[in-house]
Amino acid sequence: MGAAILSVPEWEINPEEGKKYSDAVKEVLKYSKLSFDPKKVAYVNLAVVAGTIYGTRIVAIAGRRRIERAERNAAKPVAIDSRSTQEPAKQKANGAAAKLPTYPTPSDLFPESAEVRGPIW
Repeated sequence: MGAAILSVPEWEINPEEGKKYSDAVKEVLKYSKLSFDPKKVAYVNLAVVAGTIYGTRIVAIAGRRRIERAERNAAKPVAIDSRSTQEPAKQKANGAAAKLPTYPTPSDLFPESAEVRGPIW
């Protein structure tokens, strides 16, 4: 789960490693005086399973939206409206809606930096 969330494939463990890890944890807990309420264990297990199932989907949705937003922004031409020299009050008086100039975002100016950084998640 951590490997998927952090996008670090080296942290993935195979079923054999998972079995060894769980056996080691069980062995340590034999010597511990801790006792767990089965009801609380069931709730924690539910939270872990739900997080595993839906957490990875949330990360995937966020990544897809980021890519779609980048594609939308790349498709739009960025124009700076420098032709309008009238003040907003005069524009309203002339019947024109006051328009603010649009400026390019840093990702429009430096698109290669987004590729270098990689995914947010």
